[in-house]
Amino acid sequence: MGTPSYEGKQVYMGLDVHREFFVASCICDGVVVKRCRMPGTDC
Repeated sequence: MGTPSYEGKQVYMGLDVHREFFVASCICDGVVVKRCRMPGTDC
């Protein structure tokens, strides 16, 4: 099984921001392709 191709497809990205954490999500064809939760620490 190879890497999926998203060429020619609409890919939606969302960012949910909170004080304690951030959540980034990528959706294609109604399916969550990737979801990452990151701490909301100061840089």
